[in-house]
Amino acid sequence: MKIGYVFSNLLMGGIQSFFTEIAVSFNESKEVKYTLLDDKLADPILTKRIDNIERVSKEELLNWSDIINFDGIINNSDKQFFKPKWKNTLEYLGSARSYSIFERIFKPNLSPNIIACSKFVSESLKVSNQVIYNGKDTNWYKPINLEKKYDVAIIGRMRPIKNHKLFLDICELGNFSFVTIGGTHRRLEGHINDIEKMCRAKARPGIDHVPGFVSDREVVKLINQSRIGLLLTTGPEGGPAGAEFMSCGVPLIVRDTGGSAELHEELQELVVPYNAPPDIYVGKIKKYMNDQELPKRARDTILQKYSRDKTISQFDDLYNNILIKSKK
Repeated sequence: MKIGYVFSNLLMGGIQSFFTEIAVSFNESKEVKYTLLDDKLADPILTKRIDNIERVSKEELLNWSDIINFDGIINNSDKQFFKPKWKNTLEYLGSARSYSIFERIFKPNLSPNIIACSKFVSESLKVSNQVIYNGKDTNWYKPINLEKKYDVAIIGRMRPIKNHKLFLDICELGNFSFVTIGGTHRRLEGHINDIEKMCRAKARPGIDHVPGFVSDREVVKLINQSRIGLLLTTGPEGGPAGAEFMSCGVPLIVRDTGGSAELHEELQELVVPYNAPPDIYVGKIKKYMNDQELPKRARDTILQKYSRDKTISQFDDLYNNILIKSKK
């Protein structure tokens, strides 16, 4: 099977990080190539991750591929180019903002094969009943016996939707040691930069800001040095983010918005109502930061329901079904 991946860009973010990992996984057992539509929008970590995959022009990808997998943020004009193999295309919806109201109603240029990253996205967009979660590589994201350095950690680009301001308010109110992982993208300005400056200004022993594009190895280390992870998104997260924490055996407290809480069907005590004030988070952090059972429950949840192996198996089945249907 020849699988072609179409990346609109390679900017560090949930969807792009996920798809580079999927491409790398399939490159071990299938023939894989990719095309990048915008050279100017590429971050070094994601580019390096797919170094071993051949990059080709979109023309070559179209002619070569049995399956063409869009990254979920490709625009309609770019999709048009792949119409000759439309039956063999696949779209992965990583956000409830993936389509405008017009697109949801009239469905122009929607791939005939659509999957959603969460039940929330599936129900919100009503264009797909199939859900495949962004599973984590549990052999990479795993518990490591490191001394705990931070009470609380947050991972994410310095964008308003990630709500670092609330994170800092919680940490100040609870007098927690913390680490913020991720920086401001070069294209983003204004108060996003101000948030990063706030994080830098608070840096001192026990309080760290690790900016920019952090290596996977460093992320695993920092997570394992933390007692609790926080996911505080202001808008509707497409799918369950923050699974890296749970895969490492670090409990994750989430704000109930979008698909964020879907990871926590059996960990409801770690879900906080959307409008809850900072003191509610402080109370939960203090209650659970030294809990002896939660780390195992968090890890087991990922192993059983959200592992990368399960995700790859679901994609493999989907690719095979697309090929079978396209030949009818």
